[in-house]
Amino acid sequence: MNKCAVLIPHYNDPTGLNESLQSITPDERLCVFVVDDGSNIKPNEMKARDVYNGELKFIYLPSNQGIDHALNAGLDRIGESYAFIARLDCGDTCAKDRFSKQIEYLETHPFVMLVGSAVTFVTEEGEISFTLRLPTTSDLIRRAMFSNCAFIHPTVMWRSSVMSEIGFYPTTYPAAEDYALFWKFVERYRTANLPEVLVFSKLSPNGISARRRAVQLRSRLRLQREHLTLNAASLLGVAKTLTLMLIPRDILTTIKRFRLGKDVLNDVA
Repeated sequence: MNKCAVLIPHYNDPTGLNESLQSITPDERLCVFVVDDGSNIKPNEMKARDVYNGELKFIYLPSNQGIDHALNAGLDRIGESYAFIARLDCGDTCAKDRFSKQIEYLETHPFVMLVGSAVTFVTEEGEISFTLRLPTTSDLIRRAMFSNCAFIHPTVMWRSSVMSEIGFYPTTYPAAEDYALFWKFVERYRTANLPEVLVFSKLSPNGISARRRAVQLRSRLRLQREHLTLNAASLLGVAKTLTLMLIPRDILTTIKRFRLGKDVLNDVA
């Protein structure tokens, strides 16, 4: 029986979906759930099954409801039928054996409930832009969460058994549903990030972080204020977000790319 369900939301990007599916290493004990969020351009199921030979299921929402609702529809279908749930976004690709490595980590670290990884960001032309390496231990991750989300969403895998306690993605933090969900994890459980790059994420002008940056920063600030404590990390996190609201995203990307070459360490800006 497959051990892990991989959740991929889809919206008008069948080419990106197929790229993501093609990158998955065969025989990784997976079932991939694709949730179409009311697309005008639907997934090509026949082509998708050509590029991915594993178990593949499609869920179609009747209208566009937003990524948080699409993800929750997928979680509702998955339930606890699989030991682990992982994420991937259309257009993002996996390193060899990405899911097997995370399954092995969770199986050998029974007190860790969620694990992410480092990620390399690439341009739409396939050129490496920069690599983001996040805090790896639970204590460092919790501290980093005061500044920003300490996980890259399409890199994570978690134990399905925790969903009955923490629930699905919150829908009241537009464009920051992942940050809100991961706060629930770090408040209750041990978490980790693998130092190895397991996902290659595409920098796209149509991505949520680009299209809805202002909305995302407002949601981020709200979460930071809700978790505010009188320590330096928490106060600096709020100040940092307020500053970022004044700086265009393309300038920030350029700073990340050249500040430490192409390898950005523990940067959660």
